[in-house]
Amino acid sequence: MGYCVTCDCNVTINSDNIKNVLSIINKTNGGFYRDDNEPFTSIIKAFSVWGYLADIDENMNIIINERNAEKWIDDDKLWTAIAKFVTPNSYLIFIGEDGYQWKYQFENGEMVEYNKPDIWIKKK
Repeated sequence: MGYCVTCDCNVTINSDNIKNVLSIINKTNGGFYRDDNEPFTSIIKAFSVWGYLADIDENMNIIINERNAEKWIDDDKLWTAIAKFVTPNSYLIFIGEDGYQWKYQFENGEMVEYNKPDIWIKKK
């Protein structure tokens, strides 16, 4: 079972922050879905656990433009934990199996959640 989602994403993590992000993901292992307890050594592998396809651009930044997991996997915990290292204006837009839409946008080092009835409304 589980809640099915699709995702449109445009996320960048500056190369200077990759070690910090990997460290946070490894330290907060108990709060995230994992098949094992082994620490991640690859940021690409870490994001793949949540179904995100991460690439490295010419400046060694992490670029995430696709999520291929069908089910919701505590994505909110992941993005909240690493928000301060995500490039401002990066975003993820989710559409649930019931048509509900929400967006995570990164602003001032925080993940801000928006809901979409007709226009994006900041969640309080």
